[in-house]
Amino acid sequence: MILVLCMEPKEMAILIMYVVPILLGLKKLLKQCWNKVLCRINQIVIEYFNMRSQNKIFTCLSLVLIVLVACSFNQSSNDIRAASDTRIKILGTDEQVIIPLEAKNGSRVIGTVEISVLKEGTVLLQLKAKNVLPGLHAIHIHENPDCSSDDASSAGGRWNPTRGEYHRSENGGYHRGDVGVFLANKDGNVDYTFKTTTNSWCIGCNDATRNILGHSVVLHSHPDNSETQLMSNAGEKIACGIIY
Repeated sequence: MILVLCMEPKEMAILIMYVVPILLGLKKLLKQCWNKVLCRINQIVIEYFNMRSQNKIFTCLSLVLIVLVACSFNQSSNDIRAASDTRIKILGTDEQVIIPLEAKNGSRVIGTVEISVLKEGTVLLQLKAKNVLPGLHAIHIHENPDCSSDDASSAGGRWNPTRGEYHRSENGGYHRGDVGVFLANKDGNVDYTFKTTTNSWCIGCNDATRNILGHSVVLHSHPDNSETQLMSNAGEKIACGIIY
């Protein structure tokens, strides 16, 4: 209001023609961020009285630009915080690793494995994959964080830090890397979830018998043979991913 009263008629006409419509359009944004630029506006008002007439219009337009930048920055920050909060709510986890899979042994498998530690101590492994031959297949965690070889033999043997004697069974003893058997549907798609607890797995903890980081996830061409306790007999490796 002070600026308007101090303007000459020509300056006021330009203000009404160009600046006022912009300010009206920014009404909503101004409500959100006015406090952030109030100090700067006061400085500009003081400087305004010390300016020559030809510089006054430029000052008014500069003021509008400052408001625009401040509002945009404020809105962007709010959007980033909202997106981050939403992600945390969706995951509901303390830790999570996402492992992309590489096709091996001539397969065309593509997919990911997500391992999440939930706040209550549950650990979920979620496998989503495509181009898998229909039927049952085994999924294991293997010893080495290495999928470089074409047949995934570089992944080593199954992860078994506690030296369990059996695969997952009613006998009670099992390899920590023995995840289970999943089904690929007739279209070759897989959506499989395995659940365990932090008593067996953790992400980045100091217990080498539970920490899954530094190993690899391997999909096999066949399911485990429950009659063969010391060897999986799950066929060749069709996909491999490193757990970082």
